Amino acid sequence: ALAAAGPIVLAMAFFPGWTQPLLVVGLILVLEFISNNVLEPRLYGSSVGVSSFALIVAAVFWTWLWGTAGLFLATPLTVCLVVMGKYIPHLAFLNVALGDQPVLQRSERFYQRLLANDADEAQVLLDEALREGSLLALSDEVLLPALRYIEHDHDRGAFDDARRDALVAQVSELIDDLPEAAPAKPDAGGSPTPAQPEVRLRVLCLPAADAADEAAAYLLARVAAPGAVDVEVSSIATLKGEMIERAAQNPPDVYFVSAAPPAAVLPARYLCKKLRSRFPQTPIVVGLWGAEGDLTRATERLVSAGASKVVVGAAEAVEELSRLRQPLLEGVRQEGREEAPAALAAA
Repeated sequence: ALAAAGPIVLAMAFFPGWTQPLLVVGLILVLEFISNNVLEPRLYGSSVGVSSFALIVAAVFWTWLWGTAGLFLATPLTVCLVVMGKYIPHLAFLNVALGDQPVLQRSERFYQRLLANDADEAQVLLDEALREGSLLALSDEVLLPALRYIEHDHDRGAFDDARRDALVAQVSELIDDLPEAAPAKPDAGGSPTPAQPEVRLRVLCLPAADAADEAAAYLLARVAAPGAVDVEVSSIATLKGEMIERAAQNPPDVYFVSAAPPAAVLPARYLCKKLRSRFPQTPIVVGLWGAEGDLTRATERLVSAGASKVVVGAAEAVEELSRLRQPLLEGVRQEGREEAPAALAAA
């Protein structure tokens, strides 16, 4: 009203009669209506995550409550409520009711079913995802994100250790029910011949800290190509010192450290240091399962502690293990080429 008073008073003073002042009033009302009900819902909605429908409803409600003043204040009040819902945990329902977030992803629905202790519906979601994609896609899009959600909510105090262990146990049971991974393709892994034995990469997977890391390790063992990679998982009940001592008795080809964020980098870094000091030549791969955002700093810390490679998903982990298997295959092929001329000469 204060902003409109200037143009209206000027029109009344400058123009004879009431036609021009009324036209000015009508122009201001039309512009205000378009701004509040068309432009602001779209612009504010796209910038701060407020749904256009929520802004329209808010404009109607505040106009009914406070009249013209409510119409002016409807949009900024709604934006403030949504921002409060984003950053104040106890007001998160405001962000859900007024925000424009999309529907829950499959991983979020799966985690929601775990929280509700609805194992049957969780299994249905896994079966649906498996029909639409591969076992690796299921791991990266549903199971590993669910383990990350569990660790994140436990880290922020949403539930206690017992509840976290129960949720991880549900995920572990579902992992045990997954089908076996498809065997490695002969052209990718090299098919064995009578003169060339099957070459398997032996991997020892060490959980970094807790049961979620161990569940992710068993998932890796489940999705690794049989006949190409043998993954042995060390129990989380074993002390880290005992893990390394057992590894020294039968050294594998690759050490794999399984770590589920958010509190995963520190224990994974500790294991990398211990392994690198004891086994300076053996590759060490770290799986920061489902980690998001800028991982440059975390990767640098892990590499400085001795890690050879940092991966964030099951597909990336399997690809890295396949790459580490190639030197073993090349050694077997080279050995076969050297034995062939000797056999011909003997014949």
